[in-house]
Amino acid sequence: MSARAAEQTRNGRHPLEPGSPSGLALLLTMLGPFLVSMDVSITNALQPPIERSLHGVGTVAVSWTITAYAITFAAVLVPAGRFADRAGRRRTFIGGFALFAAGSATCAAAPDLPVLLIGRVVQGTGAAAAQPASLGLLLALPSRTGRSLLAAWWAAAGAVGIALGPVVGGAIAVLVSWRWAFLVNVPIIAAACVLTPRALPETDRHPDGSLPDPLARSHSPQPPPWSPWRSRN
Repeated sequence: MSARAAEQTRNGRHPLEPGSPSGLALLLTMLGPFLVSMDVSITNALQPPIERSLHGVGTVAVSWTITAYAITFAAVLVPAGRFADRAGRRRTFIGGFALFAAGSATCAAAPDLPVLLIGRVVQGTGAAAAQPASLGLLLALPSRTGRSLLAAWWAAAGAVGIALGPVVGGAIAVLVSWRWAFLVNVPIIAAACVLTPRALPETDRHPDGSLPDPLARSHSPQPPPWSPWRSRN
């Protein structure tokens, strides 16, 4: 065993032989965009049954189940990607998926709309952590075909997920209940969290970098000379 491989093993990594990624590694990393994208669109088919089940809520209020997920995902995506660089992408991928599963279980058990919206926010947060980490893990794998093809497969998984969302959601809502459309994620994610440490190596961490500043306080340009906010020292 090489010195680098021994070091990776001591750090909890599993050194991969040069070549193409294993089928399991590809499947696990593509689960990220697939499940995240499917949960963007799956709720479109669940709006009528949710409205009927949660008495006293209207169509506009129920539509926030889509909006809450999308807004949270967009807001957390960049900081979560930077956090993955600092903490390790595999660790962030598993943690994001676990948070996503917790949000899914909350949605499935929600007794009213506020709890359902909280579950969607938790889902969006976990999705924002898992998706960029999955791409980072995939691109870190050795591949004879090159990163561009790996990225294409990853993006295709997201496209398939967003296309299947309304179909899967509608079928589950008709055959069982809209709650199962959220609950079905949980065993899939549990299996992925167990298999990920065995199939994917941890990436190098970069603890010296700083997280993005949402207010841009440390990178704000100086106001122009004519600005009333410019310092008059």
